[in-house]
Amino acid sequence: MRWYLPDDHPLLWDELRRRLRDSQSYLAALIYLTVFSGILLGVTYLVHPGSDPKEWPAFGHKLWLIVMVGQLAITLLISPALTATAIIGDCERGSFEALLLTPISTRNLVVGKLLGCTVLLWLLVLTGVPVMSIIVFIYGGVSPSEMILGYLLVLTASAFCAAQGLLVSSRSTTTSMALLKAYLRVFVALLIIAAFSFFCVGLGIPLMCFDIWRSINLTTIRLHKLRNPVDPAEIFANTYPMEPRG
Repeated sequence: MRWYLPDDHPLLWDELRRRLRDSQSYLAALIYLTVFSGILLGVTYLVHPGSDPKEWPAFGHKLWLIVMVGQLAITLLISPALTATAIIGDCERGSFEALLLTPISTRNLVVGKLLGCTVLLWLLVLTGVPVMSIIVFIYGGVSPSEMILGYLLVLTASAFCAAQGLLVSSRSTTTSMALLKAYLRVFVALLIIAAFSFFCVGLGIPLMCFDIWRSINLTTIRLHKLRNPVDPAEIFANTYPMEPRG
């Protein structure tokens, strides 16, 4: 393993290598940038900001808001599908049992599966930052803190949805059922988070981060039970029962 690829998450590096060596990843990035740029140019053409420079900041802020909502919607639709089949798909192909026999810890296995599916989606989202920066630079109306907070929300939401999908994948028996449960779980969870954020603005990202940590722990516990279906302490207790004193 190279010095810049730590041994802690070999599954993550293997997943990234496989996906980055695939030409479809670069084709997806090209299509995404083309559609992204086309939407920006189309909105600019249809909703012309006018010749008065004083109106440009308001138009720039509206354009930025439209793009961020669009990116958020795309990530919410794609993220659950990427991870909902990560574990159950390996089980159906018969490769998950071999993965459990490796010396990789259960938590590193879960984190590797999660990041392997979300890092490329993050890279895809971040490829639109230069294009969005040019639009913001031309029209204004968006501060650097708003740009950072907007993309932080998109990246956190994608990781949140991916964690929900991975948790469902560890508990499902078929791929189709995993996809259905993942989208239902994400929908209900987002409604709950939106309700809390309505009463207290700023709770959205912390709540999603907490749920990501919770989903990783629950998935780790589930896979640990699959890895160790029988507790050695229970075997010892059944084999050598302790006699009651007195």
